[in-house]
This record gives sequence, structure tokens and C-alpha cells, in this order.
Amino acid sequence: MRPRSNRDLFGDSQRVGGGGNEKSKPISSRHRPFQICRVDTTAAHRLRALPRLLGAQSLRRSRDPADHWRHHGPNRFPPGTGPFKFVEWTPQQRIVFERFPDYWGHKAYVDRVILRIIGDTTVSFTALQAGDIDMTERAPYEWIKEIRDGKLKGIGFAESRYSAGRAIEFNVADPPFNNKKLRLAVAHAIDRKEILQAAYFGFGEPSDQVYPKGHKWYFEGVPSPAYDLNKARALLKEAGYKGEEIEMLGSMGGTQEVEIATVQAQLKKIGMNIKIKMAERGANVQMRRKGQYAFKLSGDPGVNPNPVDLYLPIHACESDPRNRNQNESGYCDKEVDALLRAAAAEHDENQLRALMRKVVTRLQEDAPIVTIGHTSRFFALRDHVKGFTTAYDGEFVWGGGGLNRAWLDK
Repeated sequence: MRPRSNRDLFGDSQRVGGGGNEKSKPISSRHRPFQICRVDTTAAHRLRALPRLLGAQSLRRSRDPADHWRHHGPNRFPPGTGPFKFVEWTPQQRIVFERFPDYWGHKAYVDRVILRIIGDTTVSFTALQAGDIDMTERAPYEWIKEIRDGKLKGIGFAESRYSAGRAIEFNVADPPFNNKKLRLAVAHAIDRKEILQAAYFGFGEPSDQVYPKGHKWYFEGVPSPAYDLNKARALLKEAGYKGEEIEMLGSMGGTQEVEIATVQAQLKKIGMNIKIKMAERGANVQMRRKGQYAFKLSGDPGVNPNPVDLYLPIHACESDPRNRNQNESGYCDKEVDALLRAAAAEHDENQLRALMRKVVTRLQEDAPIVTIGHTSRFFALRDHVKGFTTAYDGEFVWGGGGLNRAWLDK
């Protein structure tokens, strides 16, 4: 099916004027607001996708987003170079965009997009079913399973295959997980497939590296701790663990409650006494940055085309273990640090691969982070939404598709 033009894009006929004898006039659905729900209510996540959505008219206001925010406030933020221009932002309610006709790339089919902020995935999906919105991001996995199995009619989905990496991250700067044998005991006790099945309804692929198997930057043949409960128990004994309670940190909401409970049950099999601590996102971030945790669930930012951009920020040595930036584990290995710095300056791909293979090998041996796998994220959308696709990282707009290529067939 081809994208319809403004002229032939219309839905139900609508009478215009006041007389009963007026003829029906088709109304182009391009002029009907395209309503989307964004579930995450934290400002950082709401604004992450906006620069790609917004057009050059916004960009001309300021070329420095931080400066623009300081001087003009959130209702006139942000600049960008995308196919839509910013109209308004009502905090905690909605963000409105309009089509930017001078966009340099593929111009949008729809004239107006309303991004509604709904703080609960169930509420957002109910709104989608009721027809109050056209599309929602981060649709609940249980509902996506129902759609896939043909049990929910009138709704489809777009999948972002590798938008979220799942992992267990240790605070290696402090006891008890400054003990490598204890970290490796956990690594050998984790059943990745069971975790993904329990928390994500099977929408995920187990992996022992930051990149998924089969990816260009996944290194075949690099040894990693395999699932082996006997090995895990032996390492636990060698680490000197005697049943002390260890707290595991998670974030409230989403799938983490199920995910962390599954990990807790798996570690109980080898004799570890794990207490779960769920914290609101802001408090969670503060504890991670200050090193005030033992180990935690971690969400990697998906797959990045450049492995240095993915590995270096979370593994490079940082100066203050009580004021961490992106390296929340507090891991600092001089050899790994030097390899990553060399990789950042390397332009030959073969040499880069050799350096990164050494980095991955050392990280598997040290286990500051144990990768669980990669999960999909989903946009659920009404059947009348046509042409929308998303990329591996779950963006609204990307090089091969997105909102600027979507239209409403109604």
C-alpha cells in the first residue's frame, strides 16, 4: 500500500455547514492530529527523542540546548533538525508538534502530532483500545503477546528489536562485590532465558556480551561464565560467603519487579541471601552515582554502531568513586582503560576489532557487569496508522522511517 497524498487521504465523511442538505465532504486525515502516548514521565526520557523530531525553525532559536533551556525555559525547548517543529509543551500532559515544510529530508505526511504523557502503561494501552490515541510507545509485553497471538483486534505493533540491553551490574569498588569470585558465582548462577521469559514474555534474546549474538561487534569464541550451579556454589565457597544478606537494587515500575524477583530466586538456589530494594527512579540514580548499592539491575542503551561509544563510558576509570558519572560500577582496570583509549583513537577497523576483542575478553574475566540479554520494545498502534517503523533503538524518527513516513488511513 502506498502512502496516500493529502488529496486522497481521508476517513469518514463529515457534513460541513449547518443545512441538512449539505453534501458530505471528505476530510483529509493528514489534518487530524496524530496522537501518541509516551509512558515514561521523567523529563530526561521525554526529551531524549525530541531533537530528531524537531525542525530547523526551532534550531535557529539557539544552537546550544542547555543555553536555550536556561534562557527560555522548558515551554520553548528544544532546538533540533527534524521533520517537525515545536509548538507547545504542557508539563506532565502533552507536547505538540507541527509538520516542518522545509525539512531537508523526507517531509512528514501528517500536519500535527500530539505527544501525550501518561504515566502508566495499562492506562495508555486502555486509551489506545478506546481510540483516544493512535499509538503508544513501550506497550506492555503481555498485551503485545495478545496482539501477536491474534487475540486483540484492530491493533498492531512496531518492534524495536535491540532497544534495551539487560544486565546485572556490581559495585566493584566496595564489599562484598569487590571480590571477583563472588561476582563470578553470580554470573554462573544466572539463567538468562528464564529471566527474559518471566519478565518480558519471551520477547528477548539471551546474550553474554553487550552486543547480541550475530552482531558485528559480538566476538565469537570469547569465554564467558556459563550457567553452572555447581561451579557457582564452589566459587561462593572460595569467596568466603557465609549467608550474609546482600541487597539488590531495582527501579520501581515497569518489568523490574518481576526481573529482580527472578534473579533473587535463582541466586537462592546456590545459597545466596538476597534482599530486594526497589527505589523510585530519582533515588535509584542517586544511589548508583554515589556507589550506595551492592549490585543492581541495569539497562544498557541498546546497541551502538560504534563499540567504543558503548564500552568506554561505562568502563573507563573515573576519578571519584563517590561521584560517578556513567561508570556506575566503579570499575577501574588500567589495562582495559588503556585499551579503550587506544580504541577511541583507532581508525583501522581490523585494529579496532583486535583492541575491542581484548577489552571484551578482560571484562568477561572480571565480570563488573553480567549481561542478561537484549529485549525488544514495542510501539502499539491502531490499524489505521500506516507506514510507521522504528529503528533498533526505539526512535520516533530515524533514517529509514518513523513518524515522518506515517499516515492515518481513516
